[in-house]
Amino acid sequence: MKIRHYLITAVVAYLTFLIYLAPAAPLLDLVTKNNGGISIVSVTGSLWNGNARSLHVKNHKIENVDWSFIPWRLLIGEVSYDIQAQYKDNPISTSIGLTLTGKYLLHNLSATLAAYPTGKILDIPIGELDGNLKIAVTEAIWSANTVPKITGDILWEKAAYTVAERAELGDVTIMFSESDTSPLIAAIKNTPDHLSIDGNITINAEGHYDLVISLKPTKKASKNLRDSLRLIAKSLQDGSFEIKNAGELSTLGLM
Repeated sequence: MKIRHYLITAVVAYLTFLIYLAPAAPLLDLVTKNNGGISIVSVTGSLWNGNARSLHVKNHKIENVDWSFIPWRLLIGEVSYDIQAQYKDNPISTSIGLTLTGKYLLHNLSATLAAYPTGKILDIPIGELDGNLKIAVTEAIWSANTVPKITGDILWEKAAYTVAERAELGDVTIMFSESDTSPLIAAIKNTPDHLSIDGNITINAEGHYDLVISLKPTKKASKNLRDSLRLIAKSLQDGSFEIKNAGELSTLGLM
């Protein structure tokens, strides 16, 4: 047991020494060259603690990226970093890591993003989003080509969606959880304004998703809004509208 303890201590100490001394720029240049669509600008510091003026992922620019190594996580088999950055002048903070078994980790992601550019990122083909998205993810864990397990929530404040007419949605909450059969479940609810929303998205381990959302117009909803809902959802006897969809994440380019 003592020999094993000494070996683990020596490996952790050696990795810590390498990370402390290694300059960040050459390694990050190598990583970005092997990943199309990703580039990093003006890297300073070491792998232990450093900064990049900007990170470009396809057409999106993340600025003022600061990282700081978390040495104690080596003791539990993780290489992890605290990350601070900005996207469109909004702060983002999280810690990211990689386990010895090849799983990716994300802890305590906190970000506030405007809904309109987020809709463009998600490539929503019809309509425009409005409001602010407050993201608070406690933990996410995944491997390559697998469905992530996520705990946390997204609060869409003063939510609105406009196609032919603007629909005020109030505050929309998306809560993430998991079950024995679905590694990722998203429950969607709101504080009703023009519409009352109640929905669920479940995704199984193979990447098959099922979506069911109920939309019920309130007294504030206009006739035009109700008519628009009839074009995209099934009308039910209680006056609500139901949207159902199912498919594979791979067909959406998400796996």
